[in-house]
Amino acid sequence: MAADSVQLVDSARLSQQQEGTTYSLVLRDVALKDAGVYTCLAQNAGGQVLCKAELLVLGGDSEPDSEKQSPRRRLHSFYEVKEEIGRGVFGFVKRVQHKGNKISCAAKFIPLRSRTRAQAYRERDILATLSHPLVTGLLDQFETRKTLILVLELYPALSPWEGWSRGRRGLGGAMCTAGNLGGVFCSMGQ
Repeated sequence: MAADSVQLVDSARLSQQQEGTTYSLVLRDVALKDAGVYTCLAQNAGGQVLCKAELLVLGGDSEPDSEKQSPRRRLHSFYEVKEEIGRGVFGFVKRVQHKGNKISCAAKFIPLRSRTRAQAYRERDILATLSHPLVTGLLDQFETRKTLILVLELYPALSPWEGWSRGRRGLGGAMCTAGNLGGVFCSMGQ
């Protein structure tokens, strides 16, 4: 359903697709009027679950620059922030839980300092285009005046070797992410 609580039906511009247990809403020729929060309600004999997604449509004569700030959305509106799970040279990572579907993710907090600002946006842009079974996927992003927050897939902790042998769905402690110079780096956790 759209933000105005109208049930959507398939049309030339809109289709609902199913691939296995994954359901998708596909919008073609997106216009400013399509912007809003879309809600998917799935229910069966076991109960029901809601999933919401916000569609932002950027318009105007000029294309958005990768270093311009995206429209302000608050991390705390969508995710519950949990414990810190990692720290590095360019930022830190906390576990977050989506308020709607209760799925745990990793939120990487990158300070937007003058010397690291371009690297932060470059990492975001690389992660947004990558799709590889051994690279954690970018799920969402948030931005404050001083911090870029990247919400990434989080894998359960297994032994590092078991994680590598099981592939993407069981990477246990191993995380691959885009590096500061456009490369992909992997690190093993415990």
